[in-house]
Amino acid sequence: MSFEYSKKFLTDERFFRFRCLYDFCSEKKESESEYPKTKHGFTLWDLRYYGEDPGTVYCDIENICRSLNLKVTVRKVADIESRLDADELAKKNNKQRKEIDKTLELIKQSKPISIDRVSQLSWVWVEVYKKAVFEVKNIDKEALAKLGKKIDEYLEDFVEDRLLVDRKNFYAFEMQKFVLMRKIEKEKMLTTYGYNFIVSDEIDNYGNPKTLPDFSLLQICFALEKMGYLGVQDFWPEKEYARKDDIRRIKINLVLNDIFIYELDSNYRKDNPSQVVECYDEDSGRITFADEEILLQKGNKKTDAARLMESLMKAEDDEWMERGEILEDWGLTKDDRQRASKNKVYYAKSKINDEVDRITGIDDFIEGSTMKFRINPRYKNPDL
Repeated sequence: MSFEYSKKFLTDERFFRFRCLYDFCSEKKESESEYPKTKHGFTLWDLRYYGEDPGTVYCDIENICRSLNLKVTVRKVADIESRLDADELAKKNNKQRKEIDKTLELIKQSKPISIDRVSQLSWVWVEVYKKAVFEVKNIDKEALAKLGKKIDEYLEDFVEDRLLVDRKNFYAFEMQKFVLMRKIEKEKMLTTYGYNFIVSDEIDNYGNPKTLPDFSLLQICFALEKMGYLGVQDFWPEKEYARKDDIRRIKINLVLNDIFIYELDSNYRKDNPSQVVECYDEDSGRITFADEEILLQKGNKKTDAARLMESLMKAEDDEWMERGEILEDWGLTKDDRQRASKNKVYYAKSKINDEVDRITGIDDFIEGSTMKFRINPRYKNPDL
């Protein structure tokens, strides 16, 4: 069918285009085009990756659109005949001219035209690319399913390192994954934003990654989504205007799944063996962590911070403990638990984090809100 990759790596530009096309046709994405504007389709402006001409975009997706049986409406233009390329029109025979006239009449009547008519008209009126809106209401569902299957097959080949390079190198899958994990760690995404955040990568004026040319942020994210590591909520190119040179980026909104978070935490422990809890002495309220001794109580008087640490050390691996469960572990009766401040455990968590941060510079030792808590899995020794 239309989407063929010959077992070779796609450029990020082309992968972006095909994936966007699939999502628009599946109505998972909405057009952000202002001119022309559409609610039930997309424009060629929506499929641009780094600022390429709409005609270039069209040539890339023409056959796919044809197989999907997409219809196109073209925004009406005054005196459209006067805008046609006279030299190109003169090359057409009578039959071709009649077809062009019929296409122009359909446009004047605001009626949809076929992909074949768009392609035919573009020879004499290149502006059609800028005025076209691709409607997805009556799409060929079977062809759309085939397109989705083709994209899945490509991602499977990407994961299994079965793709051949074509004029440029691409990292193997495990290296792609490694670079993404390092990026998440370096930019402190989990610490700063939690499990839902936006990653980005700067691209040059030709759509190539600037920092690591052989890395593909876009393709590794979709490959990991297919494997269940994360979910891709949205993806888009963005241009940042600067005084000297404008900056272009590809941005992706991710939600990490537990399996990926576990792997990130595990790798962190391997890379930072000293930043794992060595032990906790309940009698003294002392944490041995990051080559430091951190006291949570003075003398024999138990503080809420010390009690919380005792409770969380009992939790299995990365399991959360609920506020009520913690208060019960502290020995509070049901009435006492009901009377206790809603923030009682939260304050204890904050005291632990403040003390650990003061001594080690690590500010996310205990995770939690007001209702559930745990020791950050990356700092907890699974053997304790």
